[in-house]
Amino acid sequence: MGTTYHVTVINLDDTESASVKASIDHLLLQINQSMSTYIPDSELSLINGVPGPSEHQISPPLARVLTEAISIGSVVPEYYDISVLPLVELWGFGAGKSDKVVPSESSILGALSSVGWNKFALNGNTLSRYADVQIDLSSIAKGYAVDAVGELLTSLGYSHYLVEIGGEITTSGRNSRGKLWRVGIEQPSISGGPPVRAVPLDNLAVATSGDYRNFFVEGEKRYGHTISPITGYPVSNDSLSVTVIGPTCAYADGWATALNASGPQEGLRVANEQGIAALFIFADGDELRIMESRAYSEYLENL
Repeated sequence: MGTTYHVTVINLDDTESASVKASIDHLLLQINQSMSTYIPDSELSLINGVPGPSEHQISPPLARVLTEAISIGSVVPEYYDISVLPLVELWGFGAGKSDKVVPSESSILGALSSVGWNKFALNGNTLSRYADVQIDLSSIAKGYAVDAVGELLTSLGYSHYLVEIGGEITTSGRNSRGKLWRVGIEQPSISGGPPVRAVPLDNLAVATSGDYRNFFVEGEKRYGHTISPITGYPVSNDSLSVTVIGPTCAYADGWATALNASGPQEGLRVANEQGIAALFIFADGDELRIMESRAYSEYLENL
């Protein structure tokens, strides 16, 4: 996944930590081997490599992640579409070694022809591709991995823990002081800074999406890694980051990406309509502004 992980387990005996870590590492390797677009022989890469229409029996974990992604995309298809891999690669943000430069209009149109929710479908564990569609789960697989590690810890008998992979987090129970886990929401800048907010999590997950680190500049224009499935260009709005609190980290991860792509005003409307607990950080001229969805405010008020 190109990142680090951190797991804190309360009441974990020192003699058990090595075996627990080994189990976590094994699980994460399995998830990578299923969902990575950076591993040529991963389950997803092999599916993406089949030209034209095809049908595939996929593993339950991959089906689970696709189901969550399709659920989000069905609400906001103009902002969230996991078939954008050709565009991600074209703009130099994928596994390929291409330089990050603005592609030609014709190459963007060509990649767009392979993008769209109507080009594939999932029925149980059967994935049907109706065209030469390529799927990218970077927006949600990391969140799923967080959930999977949490489920592993629960199955091993641990009920108080925090799991973090690349900034996406899930929690269970209480911390070492017997209080709710508290998670800082990062300042959206390359150099970081003090957290903007600290959020208590009551057996919930949190994920943040932003383009403030993965981008390139050409001329005087900045191009982020979140690509619009409608225009084929990186999304351009005032959003700096969106943080979502949810029942699972896959849910929070996917929705954070979708709401960040939609921009703060439209994102707030969608979040309120869907009952999503979301915090929006956006630019208003030279000022940093923060907005909360109703569900986010209500969650904090009810703690």
